[in-house]
Amino acid sequence: MKREKLYNFDLKEPKNQKSLTSFLDVIHSFSRRIVSSYTEEDVFDTFINEIPERLNLVDCVIYKVNHEDNSLIQVAAHGYKSNKDKVIQNRLKLNIGEGLAGIVALDGKSILAADISKEKDYVKDIISAGSEIEVPIKINNEVYAVISSEHPEVNFFNEYHIKLFEILASIAVGALVKIQEKNDLEKVKNRLESILEKKSSDLDRAIDALSTQYSELKYQHDKRELLIQEVHHRVNNNLQIISSILKLYLTESDDNSKSDLKEIHNRVQAMALIHQNIYKSLEMNLVDIECYVRDLMNHLKSLNENIYITFDQKISYKHINLNTLVPLGLFLTELINTWLSQVSELTDLKEVHFDVYIGECKNKNYYELRIEDNVSSNLFENVHLDEDTNIHSILISALVEQLEGNIEFFENNDSNVIKLCFDAI
Repeated sequence: MKREKLYNFDLKEPKNQKSLTSFLDVIHSFSRRIVSSYTEEDVFDTFINEIPERLNLVDCVIYKVNHEDNSLIQVAAHGYKSNKDKVIQNRLKLNIGEGLAGIVALDGKSILAADISKEKDYVKDIISAGSEIEVPIKINNEVYAVISSEHPEVNFFNEYHIKLFEILASIAVGALVKIQEKNDLEKVKNRLESILEKKSSDLDRAIDALSTQYSELKYQHDKRELLIQEVHHRVNNNLQIISSILKLYLTESDDNSKSDLKEIHNRVQAMALIHQNIYKSLEMNLVDIECYVRDLMNHLKSLNENIYITFDQKISYKHINLNTLVPLGLFLTELINTWLSQVSELTDLKEVHFDVYIGECKNKNYYELRIEDNVSSNLFENVHLDEDTNIHSILISALVEQLEGNIEFFENNDSNVIKLCFDAI
């Protein structure tokens, strides 16, 4: 790259517009040149060759910190420290904590030594200095290198030198991190290539073994899915047999026992519908909740002789797992039966409409089941689940507890609403 013409400036009096422009030019020029650095040495050499000349510095050295052996050593130099062949003269190696550069390597803070004669930690290099600055280059909050510059004059350096060097150090960090990442990726690449070369035959054998294992696992999985599907089918058949037997008893029972048998039949049918939907599903532990609710409501509708039921449903979820759906289906069955019982007891209505909603609760970790009717009378004013001893209230309370839920009864614009927020078991 052709070196552009740059102008030196004095940081001792950076108060006019020209000095400020030169200050920014140094930063801009260094940022442009350091982009083309491919190695750590390139970054350090760019700094050494670019900055000291622009700032009229007689000396500038970069120490590389080695935390493994607790030391730092000079790796780049400008001025009397470097001969015509760019070889560092009297290359110093310090312990971390030794000398001003070692102290910066230890605590990571810049040092401005305006008068070296007052610095007890000063370590002389080739010639004695009058003043000195030390600025850390830190990567991931750890000192990676130290920029050091000496001058024979006392009070030559000031806070502007420190600030500029800190800005340039932060720019250098970006380039050094990029180079480190590139080197790390290259090491990983080389290591992977070496592994691939050495393990090619092993990988082929492993692939063959995995292919065999996959085929066996797939066979076992398909066999298991078929078995589970068959189990659900048989459970469904057995529940249908029980349901049919209960129907037979219903036709021959007296009025006192017929109501109890009908309720038992409804509960059995609620569970049978779950297994029936699982048998139709491709997912063994998941049921299409929309189909199930529709089937269950139609079943309850078909069994009620005194009140005609219509319903609409809005389901926000496609599936709910089996552990949640069993108690939810039983809850819905008990709730609708209790609801219709209250309608018969408190009103003369022959038709009731239900809106059924299942979606996300305000607490986003919970589901919400919301059912609303079109009955203007307050049906649940005297319903107290915790106090009532009838079988419906006991079952509803137990199912709410199993679902880890919370149930509310309230009126809403001439309608009754029941809301259940529950967890996925």
